[in-house]
Order: sequence, then C-alpha cells, then structure tokens
Amino acid sequence: MTPIETLIEKQAIKELVDTFSNLADIKDVAAQGPLFTEDGHVTTYIGGELFADLKNRAEIVDVFTDFLANFKRVYHLNGQLTIHLLSDNRAEGINYCHVVLTEEKDGKEIVHNHYVRYNDTYVKEEGKWLIQRRIANFMISDSRELGKIA
Repeated sequence: MTPIETLIEKQAIKELVDTFSNLADIKDVAAQGPLFTEDGHVTTYIGGELFADLKNRAEIVDVFTDFLANFKRVYHLNGQLTIHLLSDNRAEGINYCHVVLTEEKDGKEIVHNHYVRYNDTYVKEEGKWLIQRRIANFMISDSRELGKIA
C-alpha cells in the first residue's frame, strides 16, 4: 500500500467511526447496524465490569435501540483515532470518545458523562470498511443533575 493509499484507507476508517457516533447522537440505530459486519461482536465494560457481550449485527441493533431509548439526549465527541494495523482488508485501531447521555429521573434531568476507549477491528467488505469487533471500555463515568456542579 502506498503512503497515499494508507492515508485514504485511514480516512475511510475515521469516517466510519465518526458516522457511528453521529448516528448515535440522533438515535438512528437502524442506520448504525450496517456499519457492523453480520457477525459483528461488541463487548462493553463499564468501570471494568462486563456490561454487555453482543454477538451479531441483529443483537447489536436490538440492544443499542433498547439502551438509547432510556435517554433524552445523546452526544458523542470522538478524540484521537490511532490505526496500528492496516492491510488491504483488515485494520485495528483505538478510538477515544466522550459520550454524554441525559435522562429524566424523579423530575430532574440527569447527565451521564462517560469517557470511552474503543478497541476496534475493522474489515473491508465489498469496498467498504465495517466494524467487525469492538471492545468498548467505559473507563470513567460520572453522573449528576444537569446544571449542578458536583
């Protein structure tokens, strides 16, 4: 792969990761589904403990839909994305993301801030990069009433 081809492929993967986050913000999980391979696998840890282990695209869509339904607003801000393995049809990378979720609870709006590290494996199928494996590590989480500084 030439240096220019490498840059093009890395940009395509970044767009995949950013598209996933943009769709999460509008809760369009149906559109997120095709960003995963049919056998996509997502494992999520919150505070080091297993939260979910999803083993195919349909399960990912079902669980993500149910999870996001709990929240009034959703916001993702992607940070650094480092691709440390890249071939013509496979890549591995790490993406950092700040995830903000709000919900109504007891008449108050609660904001949840999560600082997440995604360890991803991507594969290229029919000319498109897809997420095959994602390990989501919610490293730091903080919840409080919106508008109140802890």
